[in-house]
Amino acid sequence: MNIAFKNSFKRLAALVACVAFFASSSVAQEIAYLRDSTYLYQFIEATRQWVLTEKRIHKHNALGQKIETLTYAYQNGQNERVLTQRESYAYAPSGQLVGYEKQGFAEGEAFGIEKRLLEYHPTTGQQSSRIDYRWSQGAWVRDRKWETQFNEQGKATRSNASDWDGTQWLETYRFEYLLDPRGNRTEELLLLRDEQAGKLRKFRLQTYDYNQQDKIVKEISYRWNADTREWTPRSATSHEYAPSGKPIVSESRSWDLDSQRFLLSQRIAYTYKGELLSQRGEFLYQASSGKWIENTQNRFEYDEKGHLVRQEESVLDAYSLMLSNRIRTDFAFDGLDSLASRREWTWDADVQAWSPSQELLWHRDAFGNLQRESVSNFKQGNLYWQALQVHFVSPNDFSTNHTIPTAYLYPNPASDWLRVGASQPPYQLSLLDAHGRELLERTMNSTELELFVGQLETGTYLLLLRKPDTTELLRFVKL
Repeated sequence: MNIAFKNSFKRLAALVACVAFFASSSVAQEIAYLRDSTYLYQFIEATRQWVLTEKRIHKHNALGQKIETLTYAYQNGQNERVLTQRESYAYAPSGQLVGYEKQGFAEGEAFGIEKRLLEYHPTTGQQSSRIDYRWSQGAWVRDRKWETQFNEQGKATRSNASDWDGTQWLETYRFEYLLDPRGNRTEELLLLRDEQAGKLRKFRLQTYDYNQQDKIVKEISYRWNADTREWTPRSATSHEYAPSGKPIVSESRSWDLDSQRFLLSQRIAYTYKGELLSQRGEFLYQASSGKWIENTQNRFEYDEKGHLVRQEESVLDAYSLMLSNRIRTDFAFDGLDSLASRREWTWDADVQAWSPSQELLWHRDAFGNLQRESVSNFKQGNLYWQALQVHFVSPNDFSTNHTIPTAYLYPNPASDWLRVGASQPPYQLSLLDAHGRELLERTMNSTELELFVGQLETGTYLLLLRKPDTTELLRFVKL
């Protein structure tokens, strides 16, 4: 079998798989060797309880590929569930996704939400085509198509998008790429559709120069002038690199029509601590003083393993040079080096302190499988919305039986008092510091308990709730 025939066969097999998939009313005919479920809870402040609001059941084939997701919404508390969405997936023999469809359900009637078909380059395996469909008058109709062409080295030479007008595809824009012998993109031409003329016209040209390490050292952007029928410069950016290849400085200039030359406008400077980026500053050029004025500053901190644990951004007003905004994001990792928490803070200038805005937590089992993920949103430092997702993997249990979250903390972060809630007491409660040292122990006999934490130093602490048949480990931040 020659190579050309093999490639054609692969494309045909992918197409047949996709057509057969969407011709079927459901993918339930495929054997599902494993199901896993996701439960979504929302914390109701008035009742101080977690309420189950949504369940998703994911079905997988023998290769572990997801073939269907069913989403149920719970009504009237947790006593009644209604199917609201179905997502279906189709794969080629190579394992690549070739079809996706999402349906919604309302009052027992199905309707389309999203559908797309994909094709891949037979040699490189890169996506070469995607067609999106929209739901119209009870049926799927073509909507938009993206296509990419590649050369023999697998480099893209052209990409375009087309809209379906009911009878044919009309090209709306196209990128054409010029490559050097090493495969670097030296020119990028953008053409946009002129609706009156009914054809594509030149719009923008981007050119690139490279160093010996194939790093971009200069890029210039041009805009097509239809009146003069020539390219007019718009901006130019130069880049400098360290011997290691890491960027040091990027400097941008804007084209001045009066002087017909490039004038300094923006600068980005990078600072490293060892191999890790420690600071990134953005500067605006002030022509009146001939100086660079720092506009935005980003600082990065890492742990001993090289994980990013803190990112802080400060934005200055370009005119008053006063601090206009300051945000911070903290990251924490578990023993498997997986992300365990992400906390966002904003600087409160009135009280000169950090105020929490959002917290995301992830809990995994000993094998790294995600079991829980939660999100908490804050307004002016006060918790106003919480949601929790609980994941279960079971090859046999398809029922709705599940374990309701047993414990919660509020508020988190806390400054003085911390309220601990737990179902089915009693529990033995232990307060631990970040090093695992026990600071407090008591018995929790009711479903809620208030702890005074005002005496604790600022930092992260753990609460361990234990009983013979279960253990809960909760984290909170002391402000």
